[in-house]
Amino acid sequence: MKLYSLLTGALFILIITRNLSLEEFGAWSTISSLLSYAAALAVANYWTTRLRARGVEQATATALALSLLLSAPATLAYLAASGRAARAFDIPRDALLLSVAYVPALYAHSALYSSALGSRPLAAAASEAVFETAKLSSAALLSLARGVSLRGALASVLVGYAAQLAALAWLLRGDLRRRPSSDVARRILSLTPAALPSLLPPLIGGLDVPLLSALVSNEAVAYYTVVLPFANAVSYSYFLARGLYPALLAGSGGEGLLEEALRMVALTAVPSAMGVAVAAPFLLYVLRPEYTAAAPVLAAAAVTAAVAAFGAVAVSPMAPDASD
Repeated sequence: MKLYSLLTGALFILIITRNLSLEEFGAWSTISSLLSYAAALAVANYWTTRLRARGVEQATATALALSLLLSAPATLAYLAASGRAARAFDIPRDALLLSVAYVPALYAHSALYSSALGSRPLAAAASEAVFETAKLSSAALLSLARGVSLRGALASVLVGYAAQLAALAWLLRGDLRRRPSSDVARRILSLTPAALPSLLPPLIGGLDVPLLSALVSNEAVAYYTVVLPFANAVSYSYFLARGLYPALLAGSGGEGLLEEALRMVALTAVPSAMGVAVAAPFLLYVLRPEYTAAAPVLAAAAVTAAVAAFGAVAVSPMAPDASD
């Protein structure tokens, strides 16, 4: 599924970069960064995967209800801040208003996908196929019809999330027939503070894009973030190892599975990082000739992504005792 996601994602980025100006692409990246802060409370679903993997069937419906409740204040806060954010980051206000619809979608997606990952990994993979296909199809149709604008790029991804949510709801319909449990909700909320420290590094690290947008320009953001699709392709090696998650989360993990996970990552992360680093100027030229200036950044990002993939295995529930 990740290989399919890699191919469709590359085509999607190609359509977006070919249609959006550098300023618009940077604005799109800035909006994506702002949305990650609006969706921060979805960290509660860290425990949804673990509870569902251990047979707590009420976890799915409970997590969905809890996530939608948490999304309400997040949506209102994002909407209230949209006017000031539009001025601070030089983003069209109507584009920010369109992105408000992402907030509840991201919370619902987090709940359902987290549950599927813990109980039915194939359902999670199938939902990703739906997301990628719907997103790419929407962008392609817009490109053929009248070209993709910043609003069109946002709308295309939103169409993908809507399709994925529908697929997850169907695939998890058995779980969703169960009523939410207040006991499970209290358990998720009581465990959530333990996951909060893991939220701080990405939130702090994610400040780079908003700061670059506010202090320099969205064009600078475009050069800074255009390398991410290729770096993420290297990072995808980690998801090969995540196929072992259900066994590990159910308590049957061990050093053998951890060793196998590291071997899976090494098999793809090292050669892909080397390939991306060597071909950086050519890869960026395909997106847009102006982006070749970011080739050194992409080479460094590829190596960093490979190292991060190994680190992610070491600090995640892949570790033998992490599921206790």
